[in-house]
Amino acid sequence: MSLPYDPLTHDARLRVHIDEYTECIVWCLKAGPDFHPAFEHKHMAPCDIANFYFQEPPWLADGTVNPAGVPPAAFDYETY
Repeated sequence: MSLPYDPLTHDARLRVHIDEYTECIVWCLKAGPDFHPAFEHKHMAPCDIANFYFQEPPWLADGTVNPAGVPPAAFDYETY
């Protein structure tokens, strides 16, 4: 379920999203060389989808960007 943009909750939702995104990167770093570089393998990390801004990950199963999961005002979503 995708939540609508709400300016009143934007900052808090974005912080939770960034924290979840970061946890995926950290998981890859800790998982070892098979998941390095972490940025290219973050989609393989276990995550709590409810923590992403629109309650869907910002990447697709193959690791490409999922524009529907990128938060508003995220800089350059093409490389997200």
